[in-house]
Amino acid sequence: MKNNCITNCLTTWVELNKNALWHNIDTLSYAMGPAIKLGLVVKANAYGHGLKEIVELSSSHPTTAYFFTASLAEAIEVKQTGCKQPVCALVPGDRENLEQALNKDVECSCFDQTIAQQIVAMAHALGKQARVHLKVDTGLSRLGFTLGDIPWCADFFKKNSQFIKIVGVMSHLADVVQNEIPYAFEQRKTFDLFCSQLRASGLSWEETHLCSSGACPLSPDDTLVRVGTTLYGYWKSPAQKQRLEQRAQKKLVLMPVLSWKTRIMHLKTIPANTFVGYGQSFVTQRSTTLAILPIGYSDGLPRDLSNKGFVAIRSQQAPILGKVSMNATTVDVSDIPNVVIGSEVVLLGPSPSPTADNLAELCGTVHIDILSRIQSTLPRRIVF
Repeated sequence: MKNNCITNCLTTWVELNKNALWHNIDTLSYAMGPAIKLGLVVKANAYGHGLKEIVELSSSHPTTAYFFTASLAEAIEVKQTGCKQPVCALVPGDRENLEQALNKDVECSCFDQTIAQQIVAMAHALGKQARVHLKVDTGLSRLGFTLGDIPWCADFFKKNSQFIKIVGVMSHLADVVQNEIPYAFEQRKTFDLFCSQLRASGLSWEETHLCSSGACPLSPDDTLVRVGTTLYGYWKSPAQKQRLEQRAQKKLVLMPVLSWKTRIMHLKTIPANTFVGYGQSFVTQRSTTLAILPIGYSDGLPRDLSNKGFVAIRSQQAPILGKVSMNATTVDVSDIPNVVIGSEVVLLGPSPSPTADNLAELCGTVHIDILSRIQSTLPRRIVF
């Protein structure tokens, strides 16, 4: 019977909870209010969750108004799901996909003169009108037009209106996680000034979006807010949570959408004073029962968890012993009863399992980093 389980069950997989995802969308929609649309950020394979799966699960939600990706290739993939919402590529660096993207009516950010000219040239060749979101650099110093570019923008977009249309004006805030965010308020002022001067030049657009869900106090007059981390059930910081709760005037609870699981492939008991793993980085202090898991850093489990991370087996913590290898990880199950080959192991999931926040703290990084590392080739299961 055990052998049948090992043969027929997935070895390593990701579970996506549809109820949790919809709960988070409902929560964010309530907090923002009916005047502001939700744009779901699904870049980086939907933060490691699975782009196709998250789009298909969320596109039927009545308040999902937009999808945002990083690349054009991702945006094309979203379009191929058949979703009805508009899709915008925020970082369209993969210009080789521009023709296919425009043919599929993908929108993209337009952040300098060069890309504006390339979009117009391609749209002219295809006999189409490209839809773009004008990106403003308000202080992040990455992509975007500045106040000094407004005369050029006004002239260019008017002259080429047959082939390019501004459907949105957007920017990106540098910091919305601290207790105090004065720099974000300065960025808001710069953004509003840009929009005011752009309108004065005779240009108009449909969507205005500066903020993510962590910057709600800064989006009173915007039409759209981009939601990423909160969509998947995680707060960027306690201050971000507090600001959103102040806007909603109620306590808010998010639910992690993703659980990442595997199964024990081998068990062995070794005596005290025995090395475990590469580099002899761990030596047992007692007789120890080890469970070997068929997963490692090539699957996305951070090597930084070596000798300090843990997994959950039968709702109990099993510490990682030795180095996380490329394709295998060893954990201590000495104190967990009834563990057998094929037992389910939770690598990441809602508490009491290790959460993305737990693992991020252990690795000295952020939860988005942990989530987005999960291999896209691992199968995704939808649960409720």
